[in-house]
Amino acid sequence: MKTHEELVDEVYRNASFRSEFICYVKLSNALKTEIEVWTQARYQEPAPWTKRAPTFLRYDDLIGNLTYDKVGNLSVFADSPQIAKFKQNICFLYSSLARGLAVRYELDRNQVVNVIRDVAIRHA
Repeated sequence: MKTHEELVDEVYRNASFRSEFICYVKLSNALKTEIEVWTQARYQEPAPWTKRAPTFLRYDDLIGNLTYDKVGNLSVFADSPQIAKFKQNICFLYSSLARGLAVRYELDRNQVVNVIRDVAIRHA
C-alpha cells in the first residue's frame, strides 16, 4: 500500500490526469476572482488583499451559493450567473476527477478529497 505522499506524486506525474487538474486549478482561481469582483461591485467596498496559502473549493462547498467575506471566509448568499457557470463547471470536473481517482487507485471518499487537494496545490 502506498503512502499518501507517494500517491500524490504518482497522480501529479500521471499525464492522464494532468489536464484535468490544470483546468480545475484555473477554474478555481477564476471563480475566486469572479466572486471577489462581484462582491466588491455589490457592496462597493474593496476587500483588503492579503497573501495567503492557495485554497481550493471542495465539491461540498459548491453546493451552496458562496462568496468571500472581508477576511477571506466563505459566506452564503445569491450569486451572479457567471459565478454559477464557474461552479457548475468545477462541479463536473471535480466529480470526474474524484470518480477517476477512486476507480483507478481504489480510494475511499476521504482519500480522494485529500489527493485532489494536494495535487491541485502542486499544480497551483
